[in-house]
Amino acid sequence: MLTCAVALSIPLPAQTKPPASGGPESVIKTGSEEVLLDVVVRDKKGRTVRDLSPRDLEIFDNGQPVQIKSFRLVEGQEALSGGSVGGHRVPLDPMRQIRLVTLVFERLDDEGRRLAQQATLELLKNDLGQNVFYSVFSIDRRLSALQPFTNDRDLIRKAVQHATSGAYTEFVAESQQIRTRLEQQLGAYTGNSLEGKLQDMASASGPHGEPLNAVAALQARMMLNMMDVDEKAANDDAGRSTIYALLSLVRGQTVLPGRKTIVYFTEGLSVPKSLDEQFRSVISVANRSNVSVYPIDARGLVSGRQSEAGTSSLASAADSSRRQALSGGVGAVSPDQVKALDRSEQSIRGNVQSALLELADNTGGALIANTNDLRGPLRKLSEDINSYYELTYDPHIESYNGSFRKIAVKASRSDLKVQTRNGYFALPPSEGNITML
Repeated sequence: MLTCAVALSIPLPAQTKPPASGGPESVIKTGSEEVLLDVVVRDKKGRTVRDLSPRDLEIFDNGQPVQIKSFRLVEGQEALSGGSVGGHRVPLDPMRQIRLVTLVFERLDDEGRRLAQQATLELLKNDLGQNVFYSVFSIDRRLSALQPFTNDRDLIRKAVQHATSGAYTEFVAESQQIRTRLEQQLGAYTGNSLEGKLQDMASASGPHGEPLNAVAALQARMMLNMMDVDEKAANDDAGRSTIYALLSLVRGQTVLPGRKTIVYFTEGLSVPKSLDEQFRSVISVANRSNVSVYPIDARGLVSGRQSEAGTSSLASAADSSRRQALSGGVGAVSPDQVKALDRSEQSIRGNVQSALLELADNTGGALIANTNDLRGPLRKLSEDINSYYELTYDPHIESYNGSFRKIAVKASRSDLKVQTRNGYFALPPSEGNITML
């Protein structure tokens, strides 16, 4: 696997590293128009590869090949300059090679907290590495700091245990059960105007053979409408608090160079349409701050029951479309049909792993999901933090028009597996940071 973290360094002044005794100067410079990449390389067996030179990697920026300007391996207590014949070991610069890991825990249920705590404590058993500092945060309607950056393992462990304990409210599960019963009660009539179908529904029967009269149907529809409005508001509210919390985390780490990682424990992220631009800003600022996000779906193995809500809403919208087609498209679209279609879009956006995958892919991280055993993925994450190549290149940007520039990295050796962030947004310096709304 080849993981790249890119920071468009604009207008970061050039930084040089003083020469190390006993060897040539190992320099990573970032000028006004350079991209900084952190690259993690693995072979097909998942083992970290540490013997590469610049000739082993080929980089394409927006489809065009670019030349690597500086390149070196950063590992443990030393860095190996890959650009020199034979290579020379040099100590890590505490300012240039600082590595920050932010552990974030967001609104987890009892099982999610147990899984997150178990996995994180297992992660902390690994070598923390030189110049690696951990902080701990929680997100629950707001961002709360539980532990400032430290390399004290005991303090980190204590903060993790605090973040993964506390009360759990079962209202969400109970509300979903009620929603399912109401949708079953309405049955095939969910996608139609109840006002125009009262007579038909009065003679219909519910799923258990009981009469489904007009009053009961209207009551069910009313309940679903109230729940839909609240669910959308709750999703918008939760999405907003999460997105701005993540934005605060990535923006706050802009001031220091070096490799930065956010390990984000969550039960999913739903991005409402109204927050698309803010979500894009999280990715853009993360790129500029050289932050990679590793989302971890703390639900573990996802059961079919956990996806029932989205499936039922999509089925409702499909039923509405089918009935409209059978009528030849004649007549006005009913209010319930509009609501069914709204619920369909909401369900598509409700794929809570989709946004997590996008966040990981576009920031050079990796989504860890659909597993109850996080030890292996977190062990690889720890290796990613402690051993990587650092390189820069000139992207030759002619117009900072905000377009997405795709990055592709190819390895000359066929035994190497490559995974890289998709790219970055070409924003001018004045737009590199957005205003908090």
